Amino acid sequence: MTDKALMTRRFSRSVKTYDGFAAVQDAIADRMMSLLAPVLSGCGHWTGDCGPSFPGRVLEIGCGTGLFTRKFLDRYCPEKLWLNDICPDYADVLSDILGGGAVFLHGDAEKIPFPEVDLVVSCSALQWFHDLPAFFLKAAGALPEGGILAFSTFGKDNMREIAAIEGASLHYWSLDEIKGMLPEGVELLYAGEETVTKYFDSAMSVLRHLKGTGVTGIKKEFWTRERLMAFGRKYAGLFAAADGQLPLTYHPIWVVCRVRRQ
Repeated sequence: MTDKALMTRRFSRSVKTYDGFAAVQDAIADRMMSLLAPVLSGCGHWTGDCGPSFPGRVLEIGCGTGLFTRKFLDRYCPEKLWLNDICPDYADVLSDILGGGAVFLHGDAEKIPFPEVDLVVSCSALQWFHDLPAFFLKAAGALPEGGILAFSTFGKDNMREIAAIEGASLHYWSLDEIKGMLPEGVELLYAGEETVTKYFDSAMSVLRHLKGTGVTGIKKEFWTRERLMAFGRKYAGLFAAADGQLPLTYHPIWVVCRVRRQ
């Protein structure tokens, strides 16, 4: 089970470095925007004469530094926007967004109450949750008939290299398992996945990348020189490409749903 206190501390340390290392997460957010566009444009009560506006109520779960948030606000103008994250330090990074109709909602999304909204969206956060079926039920309960739940997370092949070497990983779900968790009354509009491989020139570069995005919050560990050398040898022995580059696999999943209770 995820140690959320440790996770929060690691993400707090990466507030200033996250965007510089999060190219994959940035691309995942772009993909989420492309999936939402046809869904939201088809909802007449969410669009108006001013063009691609969105005068509804939106809750983003796990907003982080606002990678997805800023893309969303470049296109849509929500009437009210709640930006949730378990890490309170992100409020400072989001200061250019907050104010007016946008507020920071600090807390563990599995525990805090949700406002009533038209859209619940989350990018690259749900892999840290303990009880996805309960979260989906809670999110659906915050949405009206026709409301949208859209999220990305990561599948079973995510960072498989690290899991093989370290013997520790988050518990990732398959796409089919995630679809099976969606509650009754939630209509699946889209579900897809892909694998993305980044290459690094050394094991130290891999670890620097992971530390920069804060995703090392799985277990407490101390990296001695000997351990670093052993990690590098094992990484190269198991996974090095012909040119010596070391791969790191990401396995993003995207799901878009609509509430249909009638």
